[in-house]
Amino acid sequence: MKTKFAILATTTIIIAALAFIFYQGVQAQHGMEMQKEQAQKEDEKIVRCAFDGMQMKASMMKATMKDKKGKTLYFCTKEQMEKFKKEPDKYLRQFTIGNVQVNLNILTMKDYMDAMKAMGMDKHMPQMEHSNTHHISAYLIDERSGELIKDVGVQIELTTPDGEVQKKLLKFIDMMNYYADDFSFLKSGKYNIKVLLEAAKFDYTI
Repeated sequence: MKTKFAILATTTIIIAALAFIFYQGVQAQHGMEMQKEQAQKEDEKIVRCAFDGMQMKASMMKATMKDKKGKTLYFCTKEQMEKFKKEPDKYLRQFTIGNVQVNLNILTMKDYMDAMKAMGMDKHMPQMEHSNTHHISAYLIDERSGELIKDVGVQIELTTPDGEVQKKLLKFIDMMNYYADDFSFLKSGKYNIKVLLEAAKFDYTI
C-alpha cells in the first residue's frame, strides 16, 4: 500500500508539474502575442515629427529618440533627428494657453523644403515669397480630450531685433493638419514671437 501511495503521489506531482509548465507556456505565448499586438498598434498610430510637425504612421518614421521626460519623439529622417538633438528649442516650442497645448515648429525655408521633399510632397508646395526665410507651423491639442483643434484663429506676432512687427493669421493646412505660414527673419538677433488664439470672432451691427 505504501508503494502504491508513493507511486500515486509521485504521479500526481509529475502531472501537477506538467500542468504548471503547460500553463506557464500558454501564459508566455499569450504575453508574446499581446506584446506583438501592442507593437502593431504602436506602428499603426498616427504621430507627429518633432522636427517639422508633419504627421504620419509611426512605422513610416525613420528615427526616434527619447526627450528629457522619457517621451518618444519621432522624426521623418535621421538627419532631422541629429539636428534636433543639437538644438531642440530651435525647432520645437511647446506651451499651454488655457486648456490648449500649443506645439510650434520653426524651420528655415531650406529645412522646410527638404522635409517636404523627404515626404514626396514638394509638388504640393505653394509659391513662396523671396523675402520669407522661415516657415512656422502650429498644431493645437485640447488637453481635456486629447483631440486636435481645427476651429480657432491662430495669430503669430513676430517682433524683429529692431522693433519691426509682422502679424499673420496662420492658415489651416488640411493636408498637414496644422496651421502655418511663412515669415521673414532677415536680420540677425533675438526675435520675440507671440502666439494669440482667437476662439470666435463676428461682426454685430445696430
